[in-house]
Amino acid sequence: MWRFMNASVIGTSHQDNQTECQDNHYVEQLYLNKQCYLVAIVADGAGSALKGGQGSALACHAISTYLKKQLAVNNRFNKALIEQALVYARDLIQQQAKANDLSLRDYATTLSGVVVSKQQALCFQIGDGAIVASLQGYQGLVFWPDNGLYANMTYFLTDDDYVQYLNVEVIETALDEVILFSDGLQRLALSLEAKMPFSPFFEPMLKALRQAKPQDCQTLNQHLAQFLASDSVNKRTDDDKTLVLATRKP
Repeated sequence: MWRFMNASVIGTSHQDNQTECQDNHYVEQLYLNKQCYLVAIVADGAGSALKGGQGSALACHAISTYLKKQLAVNNRFNKALIEQALVYARDLIQQQAKANDLSLRDYATTLSGVVVSKQQALCFQIGDGAIVASLQGYQGLVFWPDNGLYANMTYFLTDDDYVQYLNVEVIETALDEVILFSDGLQRLALSLEAKMPFSPFFEPMLKALRQAKPQDCQTLNQHLAQFLASDSVNKRTDDDKTLVLATRKP
């Protein structure tokens, strides 16, 4: 049902500093409990955190693992499902931090994700980055990036008060397409004045994805990574960049 393309690419600022990419993502189509689901997660480790990249990787792994276990026995979409998944992720990150004699904040990461079934969608986000949802040709943001009170500030899954900044939305209808991206693409992917997605950025990629066969998606992933690492993109942003696009349009 779903076709998707996805990539995480290191930013030029991290290349210059000889640091690793802090972004991670997960996307998969699942068949559980006699239902089909799309699960997609994007996590952006804080550049100021000692292990931000590991934090984002652990968050993607833990949340996807928890969601798969729960959806296999229960198809209810609600805020409690996400709250429990985040507790599971924080516990896993805390174990890793303790093993390395570090603190939870050393693994700071933002987070955004979607779970889409045939009838519903469950969206969640902490911090910046964004989720775009499309239904019957209408494309809109689920949450505006939460950048905090000051420039270069945001909120993280690893914050003590993370629940205060958790956004969850249950959409009681089937979505045709979803897009997730980290804050490294906000200048290109959003119309900041209108507070809307900048559709011309996405449309060429979505067009290619709609026309692709499932076996073509791996090649599209390679092309997407090349585009995100191109000079035309790097002139607009020096941050790590993650983009996930998924469609079930015929």
